[in-house]
Amino acid sequence: MINYTERLTALMADIVARVPALSFIDMRDVLVFARAGRSGASGPYASCH
Repeated sequence: MINYTERLTALMADIVARVPALSFIDMRDVLVFARAGRSGASGPYASCH
């Protein structure tokens, strides 16, 4: 199973490292939570609340 939180954190860290305008962001200070949406649901009901 894909660990969405880990993969999103890695993507964000990569973007912060590559974009000079975002270099002020310290990813150690960023809380990331991600999960797959519910199948069969759409809009706001497809995400975690």
